[in-house]
Amino acid sequence: MRDIKLNLLFLIFVMLMGFVIAACSTDSSAPPEGQSVLEKQCVDCHNLSRVRSAGQTREEWSRTIDRMIALGAELTSEEREVLLDYLEATYP
Repeated sequence: MRDIKLNLLFLIFVMLMGFVIAACSTDSSAPPEGQSVLEKQCVDCHNLSRVRSAGQTREEWSRTIDRMIALGAELTSEEREVLLDYLEATYP
C-alpha cells in the first residue's frame, strides 16, 4: 500500500513539473512583433542600419512613421503602434 502511495505521489510530481516546464517555456527564437513589422514594412526602402543610427524620441519616430505612411507605406493602425513602441524601446 505504501509503495502505491509513493508511486502515485511521484507520478503527480512528474506531471506537475511537466506543467511548470511547459508554462515557463517560451519561443525565444521568435522576433518581437515590432521587429517583424519593421522588417516587413520598412526594409524594402530602407537599410536597417539607417533605422539603427536614427536614434529618435517617440514623438520623432511617430512623425517619421506618419511621413512614411504619407509616402505610401501601408501600415494598419495596430501595426503603426506596434512599430512605434518597438522603435522607441529599441532605437531611442
